[in-house]
Amino acid sequence: MFSISFGRKPCLLSSRRVLGMAGLMCAMLALTQVAIAQRLDEVVVTATRSDQTVQRALADVVVIDSARIRDSAGSSLAELLRSSAGIEISQQGGVGSVTGLFVRGSKTAQTVILIDGVRIEDPITGIAPIEFLPLSAIERIEVVRGPAAAFYGSGAIGGVIQIFTRETRGAVRPEVYVVGGSRGTAQLQARISGGDANSRYTLAGTRDTTRGFDVTRQGSTGRQIDDDGNRQTSFTGLLTHRLTRDLQVGAQFLSTAGRGEYDSSFGTPADSFVDFRTRVASLFARAQFNSSWDTELRLGNSAYDYSYGAYFAPRTEANSVGWQNTFAVRDKLRLLFGGDHRRQQIEGPGISTGGDPPYARTNRSHVSAYGGFEVEHDIHHWRLVARNDRVTGFEGESTALVAWGIRPEPGWLVRASAGSAFRVPTFQDMFYPYGANPLLRPERSMGHELALERSGAERYARAILFQNRIRDAIELDANYVPQNLPVAKVVGITGEAGVQLGDWRFRASVTRQQPTGEKIEAGAIVEGPLVRRSRAFGSVGADWKSGPWRSGVDLIGQSSRFDTRGQTLGGYALVDVWGSRHLTDELSLTWRLANATDRHYETAWGYRSTPRTLLLGMRYVPRL
Repeated sequence: MFSISFGRKPCLLSSRRVLGMAGLMCAMLALTQVAIAQRLDEVVVTATRSDQTVQRALADVVVIDSARIRDSAGSSLAELLRSSAGIEISQQGGVGSVTGLFVRGSKTAQTVILIDGVRIEDPITGIAPIEFLPLSAIERIEVVRGPAAAFYGSGAIGGVIQIFTRETRGAVRPEVYVVGGSRGTAQLQARISGGDANSRYTLAGTRDTTRGFDVTRQGSTGRQIDDDGNRQTSFTGLLTHRLTRDLQVGAQFLSTAGRGEYDSSFGTPADSFVDFRTRVASLFARAQFNSSWDTELRLGNSAYDYSYGAYFAPRTEANSVGWQNTFAVRDKLRLLFGGDHRRQQIEGPGISTGGDPPYARTNRSHVSAYGGFEVEHDIHHWRLVARNDRVTGFEGESTALVAWGIRPEPGWLVRASAGSAFRVPTFQDMFYPYGANPLLRPERSMGHELALERSGAERYARAILFQNRIRDAIELDANYVPQNLPVAKVVGITGEAGVQLGDWRFRASVTRQQPTGEKIEAGAIVEGPLVRRSRAFGSVGADWKSGPWRSGVDLIGQSSRFDTRGQTLGGYALVDVWGSRHLTDELSLTWRLANATDRHYETAWGYRSTPRTLLLGMRYVPRL
């Protein structure tokens, strides 16, 4: 079983609703004259590892701000990404179930996930456990679509998603948020934050529970007739202090722990569950040596432990050191340089003990250095960055990113970029005792992008052409053994726009892409679509705000695609409705009706997706 479906072409008959959104998107691109969907003067960090406006980043950046996160009214991180950032999501059930994400047609392990600058992933599989990251702890999300290995190293083939935990400036501010809803869903959040000109602090905790629903349908290999719930507890914290005008130090952490239930053909409902624990923590120092040189040193630690019982209970950990610098040589010339070191360790039953035999390797180091420059001259802007990574057991990998932009008229930007990237095989790919392939080569990619953007004080629209070609892409064969494919490639176009009409704000995005892979079969090259990735997907949304009222609706759609054994996953369109009302200055009511039409659909074959869900919440922020 390759993670590619061969010998069939995707059927687009079920994608009519999504393609209808594409027509609406085109209309909005033509009519957007009085609004702005994403400000180009908004400062982002992830695109260049330093403060840049969206326009100067010369990258495809999507920002999900705190207002949008609050409007989600109790939904999950996966639901928010799906509706806001042009990302496809697959889930094996509801909240807390195994979740995959596909950025520009790249698979989950080809996207880097950061929390406050620290990478989080399961080193065994290379996949970040985003299903266990609490949305309540998040202040802001930045999504960079496209190769970013020149800044972030192995894994940044499809893009980078950076999550920033919540922080507040100003006087002491407590907050309590209570949510209840369908299928026994309950959420309690408590938070306190404050600070002054020199110091800031935040401490928050969340408890989430849901009874869930029966996630597998008739015919699924893991069919069990029972509800599959999830419960977790999370804590976040932040403390920063400015020692001098030019030196700031701080610490951040996020931890979650809980249990998720699932269906399995190898057990009973009573013993089909996974216990999990995640942790991300960092210490940092930011300094400005002079008016030209800014630097940051960050020590990071991330851990992901999970247990399916005594026979398989991995414990994983990564310790990292990152140093980054920007140096302004002249007003229009900046140097960018830095380095990273990360050491991964895996152990526990089924990994370092209890196996027969255990994993052949249980630790790995990544050492890297990067440097480059960016320069502006008249209406032109250039950036060039190169990086070298050395990973235990592999030869050095060199990557580069070159970007160019031109502003022919105020409000217009044309930009183009090309970037190389790579991903080393995971511990499971190479060292799993049963079915590993120690001869695997790293995946290597080359991506290109061309974009046209239009913005002004009151309007925004853009169109982006992209292509990514991945050599030696790693996929599973029919015996579940990872193999290198000759090539996997994705070609596509994304359009985004927004418009404000009175109290209403409209937004839309649509992506058309062709994700395909090649393998050699009987001496011939055979091409087929990559699994769980569609030819068309997108979203259309409308927000309304008037006085104490705020409400909105989102339409999310995806065309048909194939799963791992060629099963067809039909296209679908979902409607989510949400809103809030301030009852007093301190008390507000929130609501969310997800999948309002109760659409039955699958993003992974044999697994039902979440049915219609109603969530009601009360937020209390007392004034002290």
